Amino acid sequence: MSSLAPPLSAEPAKTGTGLAARFRELASDSIVYGLSGVITRFLTIFLVPVYTRLFTPADYGILSLVNSSVAVVSILVVLGLDNAAHRWFWDTTDEQDHKRTIASWAWCQLSIAVIAAFGFYFSADWLARTVAENPDSARYFRLAGFTIPLLVLSAVLSNLLRMQRRAWAASGYSLLSTLATIIATLVLVVFLRWGLTGVFAGQLISYAAATLVAVVALREWVRPSFASLARLREMLRYALPLVPAGLAYWVVPSPIATSPGLLDDSGGRAYSVGGRSRGGRAGYRGFQQPGGRRPSTTSREAGDYPRGPGVL
Repeated sequence: MSSLAPPLSAEPAKTGTGLAARFRELASDSIVYGLSGVITRFLTIFLVPVYTRLFTPADYGILSLVNSSVAVVSILVVLGLDNAAHRWFWDTTDEQDHKRTIASWAWCQLSIAVIAAFGFYFSADWLARTVAENPDSARYFRLAGFTIPLLVLSAVLSNLLRMQRRAWAASGYSLLSTLATIIATLVLVVFLRWGLTGVFAGQLISYAAATLVAVVALREWVRPSFASLARLREMLRYALPLVPAGLAYWVVPSPIATSPGLLDDSGGRAYSVGGRSRGGRAGYRGFQQPGGRRPSTTSREAGDYPRGPGVL
């Protein structure tokens, strides 16, 4: 992860002028991102036998409910600004304008994420009684809530690397972050026997490490002086209509998860395991489009399309 520490270049990678060159670039990046997704899911499967051996179906239920609650809040926290950042980034090749876009997005989302984390902390008892129907699960909501701000700068860095078409760097950062989560979880759950607390503590530790790398890598991009309220207002006008779509995309594929009684204990555990192996790193999807895909704007050149709300 230390290889990402040097300041990032603001200039997008140069592209060929011919259609064949564009197709080669598209194929190359698609292969890299595709392999990264496959490897990430393969690594996540290593946690499945650990979870099935150590956790009861009731534990799986609490784990899924806490992660689902964080995922919903994460979609609201991002406010669609990740998509808006791609949109504004490709409207110009000016480095200062790029920094204005990235800094405005990062500081807005980070501020809201900190508020959300404290909201989770102080409402944990209510969430435990209402959502999980288990007062003892309040500590899990508190721990999981603090992952929300820790994921912000990681998401910003991952998106910026994609904007710059640094496919190997983006994939490497994602894979190493996932590996760190798995290692931390194994140590805390298997060796120290922390149970569900170890799962969420492992996420906190690995996300904090990824955030430290992001802080160093983004130090020339997210200076407070670069943030612009005017730019943020423009981005929010574009992005806010996308939030309901993000929530719908998250809710529609998961009717079983929100319908108590449809699955017995073994079925619920299998559903949870399948969801984890399909979705990769827990919580990370909240700051991306579902499934880890990025908007197709990453393959566009600056000025290729008109600016305006609703233009994808």
